[in-house]
Amino acid sequence: MQYLPCRSTITAFLIASLAAGCATGRQVCFTSQPPGATVKVSGRTGWTPCFLKVPFGEQSAVVSLPGAGQREIHLEGESSRHAQVRLDLAKAASITCYVLSAPFLLVGAAGLWLTDCNADDEDKDDEEDDDHDHDNLEAYCLSAGSLVIGGLLYYTGQGLEDIVDSMEPHIHVVFPPLEKPGPSPGS
Repeated sequence: MQYLPCRSTITAFLIASLAAGCATGRQVCFTSQPPGATVKVSGRTGWTPCFLKVPFGEQSAVVSLPGAGQREIHLEGESSRHAQVRLDLAKAASITCYVLSAPFLLVGAAGLWLTDCNADDEDKDDEEDDDHDHDNLEAYCLSAGSLVIGGLLYYTGQGLEDIVDSMEPHIHVVFPPLEKPGPSPGS
């Protein structure tokens, strides 16, 4: 059997993906306007802004602020296992694109630098000059292509990172402004 150099990388990626599917909940960010509201979900309590681990399948959270009341928030999509797996896969794909872009960018940059250094060497005979120019052109094209591929992978990683940011579960609750005590009627 022939050894595949990327087999261990593929195995690690699959294990990480499967482990993400075995999680019991996901982190949800809770914020409120004004901040400082109490959040209660599945026996856990936090004060906004906060992150709380919400078990998969949890349907609601209670957010309360003294003087402003309380609100029950439905978490149907925020606490689903499928949403967490999609988020984890998008994160893994983003990191993979970044990791894959690095060698392409390094090889492309090094190739262009070497091509430029080699082009400065003018001590060749005229007969060898045509072969030398052809080799330089090939090296230049390969280096430029490597830079383009590296740049595209990096750009794709950034796009996936933006998608991950938009997929992060975030609950924001706005309470009406608290009434400030006014002067008492007898003053």
